Amino acid sequence: MSPVRTPQKAARRIEAQRDKLVAIGESFGRLKGAITDEQFARLSGLHEAYRAAQSAAEAAAGDLFADEPLPDVGSEVWRALWEAARDYSTQKAYPDLTFPVTSEGARCVLCQQELNAEAADRMAQFEKFVKDETKRKEEQAQDAYVEVVKGIAAAGPPISDVAAAVAFVRDDLNDGELAVAMQRALVTSKWRLRAILRHHADEETAPLPAAAAWPDEAIAAHETALSDRISALRAEDESDERAKLTAELHELSDREWLAAVQEDMIAEIGRRKKIAALKVRAKDTATNKITTKSGEIAEQLVTNTLRAEFARQIDRLGVAGLLIELRKEKSSYGVPRFRVSLIRKPEAKVGEVLSEGEHRCVALAAFLAELATTESRSAIVFDDPVSSLDHMHREAVAKRLAAEGEHRQIIVLTHDIAFLFLLDQECREKGTHIAFRSVTRTDDYAGFCQPDPPARAQPIEKVIEGMQKQLDNQKVLYENGDHDGWERAVDALQKRLRSTWERAVEEAVGPVLKRLSNKVETKGLAKLTTLTMDDCTTMWKAYGRCSVLLHSSTDALNSPLPKPDAVQHEITALKKWVEDVKARQAKIEYLQ
Repeated sequence: MSPVRTPQKAARRIEAQRDKLVAIGESFGRLKGAITDEQFARLSGLHEAYRAAQSAAEAAAGDLFADEPLPDVGSEVWRALWEAARDYSTQKAYPDLTFPVTSEGARCVLCQQELNAEAADRMAQFEKFVKDETKRKEEQAQDAYVEVVKGIAAAGPPISDVAAAVAFVRDDLNDGELAVAMQRALVTSKWRLRAILRHHADEETAPLPAAAAWPDEAIAAHETALSDRISALRAEDESDERAKLTAELHELSDREWLAAVQEDMIAEIGRRKKIAALKVRAKDTATNKITTKSGEIAEQLVTNTLRAEFARQIDRLGVAGLLIELRKEKSSYGVPRFRVSLIRKPEAKVGEVLSEGEHRCVALAAFLAELATTESRSAIVFDDPVSSLDHMHREAVAKRLAAEGEHRQIIVLTHDIAFLFLLDQECREKGTHIAFRSVTRTDDYAGFCQPDPPARAQPIEKVIEGMQKQLDNQKVLYENGDHDGWERAVDALQKRLRSTWERAVEEAVGPVLKRLSNKVETKGLAKLTTLTMDDCTTMWKAYGRCSVLLHSSTDALNSPLPKPDAVQHEITALKKWVEDVKARQAKIEYLQ
């Protein structure tokens, strides 16, 4: 069966055509920019400036060396000789002395004879001329002129590229009319370019030949059409209808192949059935059938799967470095038994080698491995799963529970706020749904369940919102003249304000370093640049005001309690500070 050209391959072929057409347009754009009247005027001006600088240098040389015994001193040929002499002197003859060397006993680097006073003066005069301002300006003008000439000359594509571009449009894009227009534009533009290069130095130049207009609209139409075809082909490649047709084609190909070997396949299937039946009958004659069969089932369905899954769980929980494995022991009454052992020392007792934290991780890995071998998706409950674990294992357990929570309900009971933060972070990164419940107690009662985490584990915005609700609910005490009740309310709000200001500062530096975390986030360092001295001053003043809400004077003076507006002012100041810092840090994150 002949190979089928897929839409994806066709899209890549058409995309290559479009890129080639765009490259042709870019090449012509460079050519068009090089043949403008402005470019011709610029080139002529540079040539004129170069000739003027050259004439000035020649005039200076003529005045300076008119009495020299040999002609053309200062010319281009003479200058080449002088530069060669300089290189020989500085690199070979006198590498440690400044050229020209005219000290007593020095020799001419050209004739090798010892220099007399007249020759030494002449050498110094020659060097002075080479370094003269007129000669330097000539070199600068020449370099500027040559650079522009090279740039303009390089803008013209080779005639082979012109022919290839025309053939591509005519044959690949099947547009003879556009090919003729492109050829006319390219050829006339190259002709104009050649005229610019040949005649820009003429004193009186004839008008430059005109270049035909580049067919921009026709080329743009082709680019649009090719882009539309690419999009259509890629959409077709991803369509359900094509997937169905492809599946049907594969099925027909399989049937075509199977038809050629059908008889052999049927014979082989019959032979294998007979072999399988004989093996079954042979096993029926063995003793201890129940134990053997149980061992076979366990080996096929449990042992290998369980051992492999245990190894994976050990690796995910970060204790794989201990080289632990799940080893199958002897079966007892048809029940397979397993034992955790060290790979390099199987006879050692694992409980005497592992630490308490590692032992807990191994137990958790064994539980999760056994759980993974079943099809059940029932909920599981963990009661403080990270007690006795170090920070590395705690993080690994949090990652593992967050991953397991993607396909089953997990209930974790913990008093560990640090682990709660880790678990929340991992669930957010994996997109695992997480819900919080906090259970509190009083002196007389227990079991008060709240639909939020503890206050010190809540987002700071929610803590501020809670303080606002508390103030809204309790300011009636002030309005009703309940002095004692309002004093207790202000005292509670004062403490919450102070602790929340501390949380706000912690979150401000949180992009780099967080409390209860073992990581330093270097990528967040830029966010600390948003913090200013004004932020620090505002925080210090507000924190200080929170400290004196109830302590502005001695009790003997019986000073009035702060009004609700004063407390409201402190909550608003805290909220505004938090929102302002977060907004600026979010902007830094957006810019990154």
